[in-house]
Amino acid sequence: MPLQIDPHSLGPLAPPGIWTRIDRIVYSALHYLPEVRERVDGCTSFCYSLGMDPSSSGGLPAEELAKRRRFLRAALSEFASMEDAAVVDFRSLGRTSPPRMRNTRDGRIHVVRLLRHANVHLSASTLRQERRDAVWDGPTGSQEFEYLLIMGENMRDAITATRDSEAYSPADLTAMLDWLEHEQQEWGLNHIILRAAELYSSVLIVASGQQNTPTPSR
Repeated sequence: MPLQIDPHSLGPLAPPGIWTRIDRIVYSALHYLPEVRERVDGCTSFCYSLGMDPSSSGGLPAEELAKRRRFLRAALSEFASMEDAAVVDFRSLGRTSPPRMRNTRDGRIHVVRLLRHANVHLSASTLRQERRDAVWDGPTGSQEFEYLLIMGENMRDAITATRDSEAYSPADLTAMLDWLEHEQQEWGLNHIILRAAELYSSVLIVASGQQNTPTPSR
């Protein structure tokens, strides 16, 4: 039987803030899951390196853009390792096994997991870059700037070629791939991976049974 996702989960992600981090309420609740939090810290760091914009104009040299594939692989690996880290944390809390990524109904978590398999088990995605206008509502008012988008090429073919993609119905797989392609054009791959780590963190926090389970502030 194919893995089931909730098609309504494939909605737009909240825009990034000025800092590269997951929601503060969610991160605070990870106090009870220190191994998971360490993996989230690693994922956050690599997502920052993947999307870092060294200048306010122009683009990254081709050589630099190609080198950033290492940060993509690293961010995805840290994201995937949250599952194994959760096993350790749940054991320390005396809880039963944590929910795996594939046991959630959130298609955003599933498709980032598939992207990890494509980049680790097959070949790293070729990256491209674009810029888009954005507005930051800072303490002194709105400030316009250019946002660097880091996106992957041919991700649809790469993900479809993974063995795990066969676990989904054609309709669900197409919906997830459409979402991934559209969402990366909004804020880039680094933001997608970071938000997926935040989403899975929330799943684990709720399943851990700790008090004051988080509701993201945005």
